[in-house]
Amino acid sequence: MHRTWTLTEVEIIVEDYFSMLRSEMLGKFYNKVDHCKKLVSRLNLRIEHEIELMYQNISAALIELEQARTQNTLLGLREQGTQAEREERWADAVGVYQQALEIDALMLFATEGVARAEPRADLDTRLETMPKERDRLIDARIMRLSQETLAEAEAIADPGPRLQAQIAAARDTLAYASTPVAVTMTSDGLTDITLLRVRRLGTLAEQTLSLRPGVYTAVGIRNGYRDVRIKFEVRPDQANTVAVRCVETI
Repeated sequence: MHRTWTLTEVEIIVEDYFSMLRSEMLGKFYNKVDHCKKLVSRLNLRIEHEIELMYQNISAALIELEQARTQNTLLGLREQGTQAEREERWADAVGVYQQALEIDALMLFATEGVARAEPRADLDTRLETMPKERDRLIDARIMRLSQETLAEAEAIADPGPRLQAQIAAARDTLAYASTPVAVTMTSDGLTDITLLRVRRLGTLAEQTLSLRPGVYTAVGIRNGYRDVRIKFEVRPDQANTVAVRCVETI
């Protein structure tokens, strides 16, 4: 006849179960049969079969508890990821969804979240970098990539406040970098000048060029003289005059 376990009996067998669990976690040897036999002597009128069934019940309860904790953790991560997306914190969203996938690699909301957030995180990084590196836009390849980044951003439906601000900044940056500025190059008519990444100018006394804003390097060469390299910045809000002359004999 089935007999209900008393609170004292439950406390005794749970304590015994966890002592075995601690031994297992510490890599210590233990004999479950011996534990069971000792409990028979401590628990009046209990047989080994009853004790074994209670061991199984405790194990099942712990599994259910762990599953509930895992589920709560995943629900929390899902909410964190959704909140990060709403706030346009795309890199944070990726990190949260990846945490969820470490718990369950097949979790659909996390897989879909990474697929949404990773491209936006990459776009966010490129948009944030563009205004900081506007001087590099004198390079045709970098200018093309920046234009493609802006087009990608503009194609997104219903942009949030952060993206709207980034698009405005990118447009301003590209407009700035695309507007030529008059630059006056002066020399002695004897120094052969090359403007790196632009073209060879040859010898000249004075020449006005139309250059986009950025950082340039002019190289001057003259037989019998040490070469010169002049690095200069072109800005729309300053006088842009550059003198390139080889004056040191060798």
